[in-house]
Amino acid sequence: MHIGVKGGGGIVLFLSLIIGCSPTKETGDDPAFSAADGYMGGMLYTKFWAAETGFNQDNTAYFDQYPNFFRCAMCHGWDLLGRAGGYALYSPSVSTPNIANLNLYESAKASGSSALFNAVKNGDNPAIRRGLSTDLSTYDPETNSIIGDRMPNYAEILSDAQIWDLAKFLKTEAVDVKQLYDFTVSGAYPNATVTYSNIGKNGNAAEGDSIYLSECSSVTCHGIDGTENAGFLSVGNFLRYLPYRQAHSIKFGVTDTDMGVEELTLQQLKSLFKALADSVKYP
Repeated sequence: MHIGVKGGGGIVLFLSLIIGCSPTKETGDDPAFSAADGYMGGMLYTKFWAAETGFNQDNTAYFDQYPNFFRCAMCHGWDLLGRAGGYALYSPSVSTPNIANLNLYESAKASGSSALFNAVKNGDNPAIRRGLSTDLSTYDPETNSIIGDRMPNYAEILSDAQIWDLAKFLKTEAVDVKQLYDFTVSGAYPNATVTYSNIGKNGNAAEGDSIYLSECSSVTCHGIDGTENAGFLSVGNFLRYLPYRQAHSIKFGVTDTDMGVEELTLQQLKSLFKALADSVKYP
């Protein structure tokens, strides 16, 4: 496994108007939802135009120039909690829009699959979505943020199949980080502080060690103690510092790297987190 990280950013997303206030009740899922790939959706959520997603637009230069305005995770957080989670302390800048004031994890779970698909695609009012022709070079969180903070019009960007994959990820595969650790957000966005505790709660450290040894410890990955090929932080240090980031990365991989999907159960994730919480074994 290869652990990677990039800075936070976001787009204020108005999905609360669609799926946060009055969830749609459905008697059954759309067949396209049933056939969708939630793990692919997790990769699309990370970076939809990465090579491993099979994104089919020739020109990705615009997305590369303004990545934080298009990556779902940079608006909603890797934990899908927006300002109520790990991204509560990420200040906007000219290259990183405001973080969404929405608990996307809970909203997606409460929504019907078709309503969720429509919400991701273009919402009830496509006119307020940000089009591909929007000039983001003038974005400023203090003086010119309204358009840049809007959700992109993904109907112009993604195929229906990709949007169904995203919906499947949001509704069935996204990690409930509250099952992996406890956290406290103090203060208001973007000047909050976030503290983490009880990492790997209800997990089994011995099982976690075994998972790490079999999946993560090769010499081409992170080594026996997580200090190899780990960037600026070791695997254990990174997980203890940014557990929400690792919860997504471990399960869905890191795009543009050799770290791929690991189809771990929630209990296995708990155990892996429990093991990596040991700062002596994984410094």
